[in-house]
Amino acid sequence: EGTWTPSTGQGAPQTIHGAHYVKSGDMVMVQTYINMPSSSSSALIQITNLPYTVTGASHYSIGAAYNAATANNHTFVQTNPGQASINVYQGVGSSVTYASLSGNYLLFTVVYRSS
Repeated sequence: EGTWTPSTGQGAPQTIHGAHYVKSGDMVMVQTYINMPSSSSSALIQITNLPYTVTGASHYSIGAAYNAATANNHTFVQTNPGQASINVYQGVGSSVTYASLSGNYLLFTVVYRSS
């Protein structure tokens, strides 16, 4: 149980309001509230530096997320097997880009299996 320091492919978040995790056995729950860095990049958002690496192979986990920038589209996060990162998606799996959340907040919770 503790805190962690999220990062992104565009550098550190503008603000980390909270980044906490709980680990029980090989299961990890992460709760995070950040303001994304300012960016005009059209790349898919990737949050890096999770407290533990996700188990490899086909161990994908989906978590709930919220922000005010993607309008009525449901936002969610997905872990990347074998990495210590997650991607942010909306709707039925469309990419959320750094530009679309530039400077905006992102809250998410995800539970995943660690390696």
